[in-house]
Amino acid sequence: MDEAAAAALADPDPGAALERFLEFVGVFNSEKRRYAAALTDRVSADEATERTESRVRQLTRDAADAGALAPDVTGEDIKALVLAIRSVVAASPDGDDTRWRRFLRIHLAGLRAGG
Repeated sequence: MDEAAAAALADPDPGAALERFLEFVGVFNSEKRRYAAALTDRVSADEATERTESRVRQLTRDAADAGALAPDVTGEDIKALVLAIRSVVAASPDGDDTRWRRFLRIHLAGLRAGG
């Protein structure tokens, strides 16, 4: 997760980078659904998690500054979306990516500038 956030920060298009990061979150949780929640809970307070959250906050600010997100969207909003994606994946049948992808698409539309 931290590597995906770092790669997103290096992308010159912050809006597309944030979207790709959130898609990574969905794919990661879907592919690792049997242990993703336990792993996330286990490392929730470690240094890597703090670094990842800092990167996500920066990525969110960059996307808002670029006009890809509404200016009042915060890193905490994106953190909540990450947790919600995990929950949608957990509630979906194995191998069904349509639910979390739809959920993400709807939420991204609502977070966009003018959305």
